[in-house]
Amino acid sequence: MGKDFVLLAAERKAVPKLQDSRTIKKIANVDHHIFVSYAGLIADSRSLIDYVRLECQSYRYSLDTIPSVEYVAKQVALRQQE
Repeated sequence: MGKDFVLLAAERKAVPKLQDSRTIKKIANVDHHIFVSYAGLIADSRSLIDYVRLECQSYRYSLDTIPSVEYVAKQVALRQQE
């Protein structure tokens, strides 16, 4: 174990017959150094992930530096409180 990383794990549940198992991923890449794991409704999660990706891109463009994990977490919390 090291100080510079976090390990995320997600359980794969049984997939309905009409759904492709390769389309269900419980861990998503938000930025080059930030990944998220989610549970619950996939559509809600994808919407939030798309929002956070846009926030990270905007942060990079405006400030010319990578967003901190704290900044991203605050953006997720603010979006959830709307």
